[in-house]
Amino acid sequence: MTSFESPQTQLKVAIVGAGLAGLTEAVGLRMEGHEVHIFESSSINREISAAISLTANALRVLTYLGVNVKNLRAGDNLGVMWFNSEGGEGKFDALYDPHNTFGRYGILCHRSELHDELKRLATAEDRPGRPVTINLKCEALRCDPVTGTLTLKNGEVNQADLIIGADGIHARTSPPLINTLSSSTSGGAAFRCLLETSKMEGDKTLVNIVAYIPDPRDQDKFSKCWNAPSTKEDLVRAFEDYDTQFTALLALLDGPVHLANPRSALPAYVDPGVRAAMSIEDAVTIACLLPRETPKDQIPRRLEGYQTLRKFVLTESVEQVPVPSKRGLYGRSREMQAFIAGHDAVKVAREYLATHSINVE
Repeated sequence: MTSFESPQTQLKVAIVGAGLAGLTEAVGLRMEGHEVHIFESSSINREISAAISLTANALRVLTYLGVNVKNLRAGDNLGVMWFNSEGGEGKFDALYDPHNTFGRYGILCHRSELHDELKRLATAEDRPGRPVTINLKCEALRCDPVTGTLTLKNGEVNQADLIIGADGIHARTSPPLINTLSSSTSGGAAFRCLLETSKMEGDKTLVNIVAYIPDPRDQDKFSKCWNAPSTKEDLVRAFEDYDTQFTALLALLDGPVHLANPRSALPAYVDPGVRAAMSIEDAVTIACLLPRETPKDQIPRRLEGYQTLRKFVLTESVEQVPVPSKRGLYGRSREMQAFIAGHDAVKVAREYLATHSINVE
């Protein structure tokens, strides 16, 4: 059994998954002074598929973590253009950030650019805290949240104060929690792909396409992956009754297409030593709730705080597609945009510690 050696003032943390969520968590926990080891099943350690939208609330977190936004080679996310499926002129709605922190609502970048930047922050020798160890080709076989042990497929057993599952809903870290809870599909799915703009007029290099459709299928039976491979033919068929201004665009695709199916919120996110977090704000919330000097016996209570702070956000996000009254509300409502873009996850997490009488040495 491998037990990570670290000073008593640090927590020993094992993170399963080196995607965006896992790396963001690792950077945040490193900043708090903890020893972090990531276990990633692949040998490539690189994000795949399409682009990612980083709104002001996410940029606020990434800036706190030390991300150099210039390294992301991003384009501005200024607003939403609405079109009718039957064609015609579009209507532009500018997105709104009440603080105007970055002079724009957000940015759009390729996932791999953000992944590389987070990996740099996690492993760089010249940053505060101990560099994160990323173990590739280390597939997690099972997780025991009670004993705090993570068993790898190669037979190695690692023990830590906290095990964080950032490897998806079908992950090896999930069954101890998921088997006793209920999670269903959201009722919707989204085709995701990139289009090289050499095929189009304009000055951009890539167009990110996200095409939402109703999808009531049981994803546990349909796919073991939230972001399953699909085909151009499936995408075109799903929108074949749309105006030619849209179908002509889809006809230009020649790259990989994926079908992402988000899950509904779980009744609970934490177990004595394991949780699932899939976003930048989720990750930094946990890191801020576990500052240096956090006693081990307070970890469960801190994770309950994470669940309290983040569950509502996920529920509202997932319901934006399947719930008719909320469909498209985010793009239309300045109040909701202000609520999302104006949120400061670091500040909120720290205020939670102070107002809930959780000791911070």
